[in-house]
Amino acid sequence: MNQEEDKIREYASVIRELIQHENIITNHRLTWMLILEGILFAGAASFWKIHWAPLVVIASLGILTAVSVYHALWLSRRARNHLRQLYQHKLELHPELRQEIPPVVGDIPGLVTLSWANPWRLIPWAIVVGWILLVISALAFAG
Repeated sequence: MNQEEDKIREYASVIRELIQHENIITNHRLTWMLILEGILFAGAASFWKIHWAPLVVIASLGILTAVSVYHALWLSRRARNHLRQLYQHKLELHPELRQEIPPVVGDIPGLVTLSWANPWRLIPWAIVVGWILLVISALAFAG
């Protein structure tokens, strides 16, 4: 092993750690969003037969929370993509080491994925739709 290869291995290790950290943050954000949304849905259920106004307020909080968390998750995804690009750029400068140094993530090259179905993308918007449908139902049955 030469000194340049050691530097790139260390660089790859740091990139892996940063990507792992972003993944942990994403997991925490999704978990806390789901917990909060569950509490809000439970609160909305307690007002279902009483009056529609508190339900609209709770739904608004739920929608704002989901959109806010979505934005944070989107930024985290961009950070992970940026880290991957930094690593790829470093490898492009040293193509002879591409076979020697493992990738920083376990993606399969050329694999077609449904990016819209990723939890960080889908769950917040599914929650927003759920809140909207809940409010529409409450207002429809309010009379």
